[in-house]
Amino acid sequence: MNSKFTRQLIMMSRRVFNVILVNCCLAGTLVANNSSGQTKSLEEITISLEAKEKSLKEVLRHIEAETAFYFSYYVDDLRAGKITLHAQNKSLADVLRFISKKTKLGFKRINQNIHVLRL
Repeated sequence: MNSKFTRQLIMMSRRVFNVILVNCCLAGTLVANNSSGQTKSLEEITISLEAKEKSLKEVLRHIEAETAFYFSYYVDDLRAGKITLHAQNKSLADVLRFISKKTKLGFKRINQNIHVLRL
């Protein structure tokens, strides 16, 4: 009687293990979906900005207000002085390139965040 119970226990354990294994394999396909990641490139996003002798921090705040992006930076990196910028329906990429040339800072986009880096 004890050996019959042991065989049934082993058989049930194998079945449970196989069911769990199949569920684990199929769970990945149930959750998988196609995502577009970054939906628009910085070239496709337009912005209008008028900045006369404004701090870089103010300019970045204005960009955040007009777009869905957030900037992350070290405060010491933004002490580049004042910046003058006139952008009427320019791409965000062009605006950031202009700022980069004037301040010696770089920008790296990760999803909806733009990280400001010292070059």
